[in-house]
Amino acid sequence: MADGFERFLQVLNDYKSLSLWAAAGTVAFPFLAQFVGVEPPYPDGVAPITAVLQLVSMALSFHFVSQRSRLFVNKIVVIAAGLAAALIVIYFIIFSLLAVVIGPDQTLVRGFVCTPEALEQFGSECPFLSQQSISRAAYSEEELWTFGSLIAARLLLFFVWVTFFTSVAVFFASFITYQRQRR
Repeated sequence: MADGFERFLQVLNDYKSLSLWAAAGTVAFPFLAQFVGVEPPYPDGVAPITAVLQLVSMALSFHFVSQRSRLFVNKIVVIAAGLAAALIVIYFIIFSLLAVVIGPDQTLVRGFVCTPEALEQFGSECPFLSQQSISRAAYSEEELWTFGSLIAARLLLFFVWVTFFTSVAVFFASFITYQRQRR
């Protein structure tokens, strides 16, 4: 009889072999998104952080889904899939509002509240300054937006990003764990 850790490793094996799409949609996908340039600009190393959080989500999913009823697993799978679908749309809306690509490997984040100096200079354009206005401030986020609003915007992007990817991980891990137990 396999212990819990061995069964978890078996689930990981099944998880990896499910298909290229499943693998890309989970642990490998944050790295692809980083390559394409749609990852949040904060914090540095967001792809490996996301991958680790996905593995933790998979382990927790395995732990809580093991030996559960079909009805329970169905609810988890539907909730995770619905959450992932909603969050990817929300992420791209927020990304398009807050992220400004200023170079091939450089993206800055707009804050929610302009500094008094920026408000005086750009008026009603604040806080969603155009790239041209941002360039006039030498792409200095701190000169344009308050520190607190920059932190809030960066963390919002990161939170929605991570929650999307962990939802995808929970979806696949729960599905595979349940299917594996039915064998």
